[in-house]
This record gives sequence, C-alpha cells and structure tokens, in this order.
Amino acid sequence: MEPAEEEIVKKYGRYQLFDAIQEGATVDIIQDILHSYHDPIESIFLHYIDLSTSLKDGMLSIHKALAFARNDIVELFLSINPDLAQIPYRDNPITHLALVLGGFENFRGQCTACLNTLLRNNAVIDAVDRLGRTILHWAGFYNMAEMTGQLIDIGLDGMSKDYAQMTVVDICIEKDNIETLIVLVSYFV
Repeated sequence: MEPAEEEIVKKYGRYQLFDAIQEGATVDIIQDILHSYHDPIESIFLHYIDLSTSLKDGMLSIHKALAFARNDIVELFLSINPDLAQIPYRDNPITHLALVLGGFENFRGQCTACLNTLLRNNAVIDAVDRLGRTILHWAGFYNMAEMTGQLIDIGLDGMSKDYAQMTVVDICIEKDNIETLIVLVSYFV
C-alpha cells in the first residue's frame, strides 16, 4: 500500500466507510478499511458483514455507495454479502437509491450500472417507496429512456400507479420527458 493510501486508511479508521465512499476512495482503499475489521480468531469481517452498524438514520455502507453512484463499491460489498441487495433504506427500496443521481446527465451511466448490479443480485425490482412509486416511475421522472425500456422488458408494469394515481407516462408528460415517452409509447401501442 502506498503511503498516501495508508494515511487514508488511518484517517478513516474502522468505522468510517461512509466518509471514504463519499470522498471517492478507491476500491483498494475500501478493501483495506474492510480488512482492518478482520478478526483473526473469527476469520470474518466482523463489523461489516453483520450489518449491525449504520448511521443513526439506518444508512448502511451500501446505501452510501449507491447514493454516490459508486458501482465499483456496490459490487465489492455485494461480493462479500449478496443479501445487501435486499435491504431498504428507510422507506426507500434499495433499487431506488441507485437512481438518486439519475437527474444529472453525467451520472446516468453510473446509476444504470448500480441498478444493473442490484438486479443481478436479485434486488426486489417492483418494490414501492413512500410515494407508491416503483423504480420505473423514477426512471421516467429522470428521463432515463433506455433504463425505462429495460425495466419494462424485465416485467415492470408501465401502467402501475403511484399513490397520487400517476403512471410513469403521466410523470413523463408532466416533466416533459419526451425521450422516455417515445420509449413508453413503443411498448403500449
């Protein structure tokens, strides 16, 4: 490990995965932090694997990685514990967290990669959030046309309504998301 990386691991220490993710730490640095949890007697990553440690609001390390569209870190965490793909954050299904930055064009590829990683790890695809929206509603909201088509292809109902009785089509019309509307029309006409 390079001296600069050692300094980062020392800075973050054992309980600072969230800050490391937020500040853009590499996968190698995250792995070094995880290895600092290693207990030679138990031979497991104690603090991390049991998922008992989170921020006060219930955010886990994988949630933080998703919120920052860090697919490399999401893949690392899921390789250690695939069950993480099933854990919601508050009233938000984990799949919804993958699109948190979907409104920013520069992050769409990373958001798509995060969502695809979750789907490969059997994340619940049709879960609804506190607004009654599925991930399909949010893909439409953020005008992610390709993702919208992919989600319909894997079985999400394009006509499902949220708690305000809005379908993804309604949301796209309201937001003037023409690209996604064109994709939706191709499925329903």
